[in-house]
Amino acid sequence: MISTSLRCRLTICLPLLSLIIYGCAGLQSSGRRPLERISLKQEYRSDIPVAKAVFNPYAASIYILNQQTRQVNIIRDARLTNTIGGMGFDRANVLRLTDISLGADGSLLVLDSAARSVKSFSPEGAYLSEIALDWIAQPELLCQNPDQTLYIYDSSGSEIICLSALDNQELFRFGKFQLQLITALSCSRDHVIAYSSVTGKSTVYSSLGQLIRVLDGYWISDNYRNVLKLTSNSGAQFSVISGSPETPEDWSPSTGRLPVSMDVMGKYLCVAEQDRIQIYDLIYQVAP
Repeated sequence: MISTSLRCRLTICLPLLSLIIYGCAGLQSSGRRPLERISLKQEYRSDIPVAKAVFNPYAASIYILNQQTRQVNIIRDARLTNTIGGMGFDRANVLRLTDISLGADGSLLVLDSAARSVKSFSPEGAYLSEIALDWIAQPELLCQNPDQTLYIYDSSGSEIICLSALDNQELFRFGKFQLQLITALSCSRDHVIAYSSVTGKSTVYSSLGQLIRVLDGYWISDNYRNVLKLTSNSGAQFSVISGSPETPEDWSPSTGRLPVSMDVMGKYLCVAEQDRIQIYDLIYQVAP
């Protein structure tokens, strides 16, 4: 049974989606803004396999990761405007493309695991700069929070490495002996979440690397102290619940096929599922 501390419920019918959102226990603050609803902004059908999709609201562009070709397609107004990466020896080429993320300044961050570096591109796809990760054995995933702090998942040590926003030097590591087979890394102002599609679990940390809890299913976080869960099912019902349950077990388990990737940028949610990419507006409750 859901805890009586839940403050509101909103149920809206939309096809093939179910979202659950709540604030992490112990992290409630006056800065938390419960989600009221989400609204579909746009949908795009890709003609390539989608490993991950990221939405850039500043440039109104979608970045699609294709690991097979080691390239990133840039989509704007439903048209392919540029392609970056691919094999080669130019500074814009990528030897082994494993992840992408939107930088806090609107740039596109591309992780080259073989070269052990993060390359930065302009929203239009022009090469900008590179961050060397020589001391990290096997960088596989990345994310950057709003203050430009960079998090890298090192699969060789199964740990997350935090890099300074000032000089990209290592600040600390966390997650060793707690993480296994991580397939997605996301972060916000307050949280870092490592998800494993193998175990079906999300490990939630504070931005300083403190373990908060382990949740069943695929979760991400926003910048208003919420964590979000999105699953597909045949019920064709879309539910938003705001509040703080006493335990994660109060929530219904995941059912159906999970999305390929999820990403939050500001007040937008980008969801990729097979060849379909959907962008949603996140609409929050207004303080009285």
